[in-house]
Amino acid sequence: MSDIDYKNGFVYIIESPSNNDLDKNVVEGRYLSRAFKYNDIPYKYNFVSDLQTLEIALGSGLEKACNQLNKFPILHLTMHGDQDGIKLNKEYIQWGQLYQLLLPLKQYMNGGLIVCMSTCQGFTARIMDKNNDGEPPFFAIVGNRKVVSYADCAVAYITFYRSLFQGKRLSHCVKKMRIASGNNDFIFQYGVEIKKEMWDEYLEDLEKVKNIKTNLLCMGDL
Repeated sequence: MSDIDYKNGFVYIIESPSNNDLDKNVVEGRYLSRAFKYNDIPYKYNFVSDLQTLEIALGSGLEKACNQLNKFPILHLTMHGDQDGIKLNKEYIQWGQLYQLLLPLKQYMNGGLIVCMSTCQGFTARIMDKNNDGEPPFFAIVGNRKVVSYADCAVAYITFYRSLFQGKRLSHCVKKMRIASGNNDFIFQYGVEIKKEMWDEYLEDLEKVKNIKTNLLCMGDL
């Protein structure tokens, strides 16, 4: 499929480091912000600590940023995470809960939203799009399949965004981020592909139910 021209977008960073990260000055989002300045990549930075501040960042904060820059957002979430969700400084957010927070933005972008997960197992966020609520899919989910260091994420994503804002395709951008970080577990998937997987799984489950019913009827004839 063809990619969207994201040169007219901006990176909307939402960061929530742990207290230990703050003590060690491990703040990937601020590093990216400095790199974006040098590369003339438009961005807005948000520091959140809990659900309330995350809701503000995804609500009035995002609306203000879009109006100020007159561009559309590419969402970048940097924080700890696992296969079930993300870990804010003071709160844990499961994927289903995060999906509901992102739904207004997803609807606004109408199939054009890229979600970049700078977390451990961030690619697991793709399960957010495996639903049948009738909403358009994300354009793509970008993340890492495994536990990943902040250093790898920082190097990978500045390379990714530099390529993206040069007008390169997502496949090229992700290839570059793997090379730059030396981490081959960075991956992306288009939302339409995720939706198709969901539909294929649904059909497979229907076939299993059909086979079970057929077997039960055959057993009843014995």
